[in-house]
Amino acid sequence: MRKIFDINLIQQNDINMGITCRGDTLVSPSDKGSFSGKGIKGQVMPAGMGITYTPIAGSNDIESTLLLKTDDGVYIIMEMRAFLNMEDCVEQRLMEGDRVDPDEYYFKGTVRFRTGHDLYKWLERKVCVCVTEIINWEELKISVYMV
Repeated sequence: MRKIFDINLIQQNDINMGITCRGDTLVSPSDKGSFSGKGIKGQVMPAGMGITYTPIAGSNDIESTLLLKTDDGVYIIMEMRAFLNMEDCVEQRLMEGDRVDPDEYYFKGTVRFRTGHDLYKWLERKVCVCVTEIINWEELKISVYMV
């Protein structure tokens, strides 16, 4: 696997949608962030969001779409599908503001990219995965790898 980049993402002003047909549903607008890797870096635009579905306690299905803008002005859509599994006691510690070791939960998924610019077409139609670290409930560090 080859690391593409790390994203530092800020998500604030969550919207609790209540219980939908997929379970408890939380919408997290992507407010800002940055990404950086070998030969690629830029900003996360405030145009995306993550949706967390919790069909049962401790088991979360996450669907996220981010709009990235590289430092050379190219827009890239990043779609992520991930699983976040954690025990109630770990979630409680995060809610209390404690830093939790990423080994205490499972937050991994797949990533797809879309762009109209030839410079970054190499991202499309590749198998990519991500590992996410929860810094706190508003800040995530997402490491993206190409398989």
